[in-house]
Amino acid sequence: MRSFIRGLLCPVTPIAKFTDIFIMIIIIRHIPRNTLIAELDEFVTPALKRFFFRSGSIVKTEILILRDIRTNKFQYHGLVHLDSQKTGQMVIKKLRGKRFKNRVTIVREYVNRSWHNDKRNYENTSDEIKQKRVGDRRGGSNLEVVKKGEPIGYS
Repeated sequence: MRSFIRGLLCPVTPIAKFTDIFIMIIIIRHIPRNTLIAELDEFVTPALKRFFFRSGSIVKTEILILRDIRTNKFQYHGLVHLDSQKTGQMVIKKLRGKRFKNRVTIVREYVNRSWHNDKRNYENTSDEIKQKRVGDRRGGSNLEVVKKGEPIGYS
């Protein structure tokens, strides 16, 4: 299976299914390069609480590192796998606009894009606009996945 990550075609695994509950992956965009997985967990954990009780849990946390081939600049994003769609929506709502390491967060649902689930209508779109969507706006073929997991050079 192949999918688009911010316009980049790359292999991905489908969303996992754990004991009949579909997990939700959220992305915390543009985190500092020295961020550790434990720090992302600490940032997300308070948003799991609802009325003094925990209403969900973190299944897995990763750091996604993308490199722009043209400029050789890196982008760091946090991927947090949560135990349910309901928990994911609650966490997105609570974390949107909060500060993480002195940066305002952009928190969204992470969508694995492929031609199977891409809802954008390309049939009635001109070739010029299609190329702009693939190439310029989202980094297109100029982005490559460097690593998923703990940042390089940090422990």
